[in-house]
Amino acid sequence: MPFTLPLLAIGGATLIWQVASARSIMAGLHGNELTLGLVLGAWLGLTGLATRVVSSLVWRRPGLALSLFLFLCPVGIGASLVLQGRLLSAFTAVG
Repeated sequence: MPFTLPLLAIGGATLIWQVASARSIMAGLHGNELTLGLVLGAWLGLTGLATRVVSSLVWRRPGLALSLFLFLCPVGIGASLVLQGRLLSAFTAVG
């Protein structure tokens, strides 16, 4: 498959992004066990769902899948930064 190397690069970049996002959420919410469970549960569930959707799309139209990934990665990173900046400040303002 000619898209193996770009897909691996995208996967590695998104893994780094997910770990950095999880760390900032844990730091912003003071790292209690409930937060850890919610972060890891959402991470596992959404990764499984995305893998299912992507695997069916890659086999049908690999060019479209790669174009979609290259577009959605910066959009997702930007949305993550905005949400973390706004939502975490609302949760950490207590107490």
